[in-house]
Amino acid sequence: MYQRDYIMKLIEQTARVVMKVLHKQALSFHERMELLNHALRQLVGLDSKLLQALSVKDLLVLLSPGGHPDIGKALAASDLLLARVKVLQQEGQIQAGKAEALKWLELLLTIRKMEESADLREETERRIETALELIGRSGMEASQLELLVPYYDETGRLAKAEDALFHWIDEVKGDAWNERLSRVLDIGMEMYERWLTDSTLQLEDGGLSREEVRQGMAELAKFKSGARREEADDG
Repeated sequence: MYQRDYIMKLIEQTARVVMKVLHKQALSFHERMELLNHALRQLVGLDSKLLQALSVKDLLVLLSPGGHPDIGKALAASDLLLARVKVLQQEGQIQAGKAEALKWLELLLTIRKMEESADLREETERRIETALELIGRSGMEASQLELLVPYYDETGRLAKAEDALFHWIDEVKGDAWNERLSRVLDIGMEMYERWLTDSTLQLEDGGLSREEVRQGMAELAKFKSGARREEADDG
């Protein structure tokens, strides 16, 4: 209970800063970014330049004293990243905002997988949905799609999981067969096989028919076979 109270208090403190930054239009761009930077230092213990420079993996290492992730600080960091994205977009800095938004999404999807965040699943998923609405999926890298596919799968949105899967394949396939591609195809095949054991109602609720699942599975098998033949020919 203490841990949850600490996290919710940190989220509330962050929300007050975000509200001030996004709703006080009289503040200049510099003033708003400085407020966010100050909150990052005070509430999360990170500098904005460090936040931008670090990968999500390295960021979570910094937020894991003793090897245990501080979910409160991770969620606070994600909320402050969201505010930065919105401020950048308001200033017309679309590309810079997009880059930070993708990191924000990857951070949230990674947090969601952690055992320590189980009690805050609803809080985390609400933020993920906000991120997806804000940035869509264009420009996503393989690392983000790798997290997005199981997220859609686990939340019952099978058609979206399938769509993200094929975008993930496009990101990793390159010019030839490789281990990353093999792994993605194996994950996709396992997912399709599992879906075939679902009821018709479950599939329809997820946006797919049983025939569409079979078609997707056949497409993956064909792609896998064709890619391996190309590799053999090149060899």
